[in-house]
Amino acid sequence: RPSNGYWYILRSSDNGFQAQQFGTGTDRPVQGFYDGDEKVDIAVFRDSTAAWYILESATNTLRAQVWGQSGDIPAAEDYGIDGKFDYAVFRPSTGYWFIRDSADGDLSFYRFGAAGDKPVPGDFTGDSLTDIALWRPSDGHW
Repeated sequence: RPSNGYWYILRSSDNGFQAQQFGTGTDRPVQGFYDGDEKVDIAVFRDSTAAWYILESATNTLRAQVWGQSGDIPAAEDYGIDGKFDYAVFRPSTGYWFIRDSADGDLSFYRFGAAGDKPVPGDFTGDSLTDIALWRPSDGHW
């Protein structure tokens, strides 16, 4: 909930309710599989500092990492198919994607997109690899 930084989770395993304060009202939710335990980690991207804050579900520890810059749009996914999300951002000002591999820290970058586009990465081809993809709200095209 943006007004108070709380995450509200209705667990499918037991129908139990969980409330977890994490982040601030201006952070962007970027939940995902960051620690490799196959449970979603609560995570936020703070635009003002380009900092990622991840609450690892395996150890309940906080991981903080600056990656990107203010104005970037977070686009984390498992681009390297190692079972862990990689830090990734789309930079609308340049149309570039920047992806840091979680396994080895290697940086990849791709020019694909323009200002106003929304990153929507996913496996669109059915090959178990994450594809870089955009949605362009101005004309409704993918």
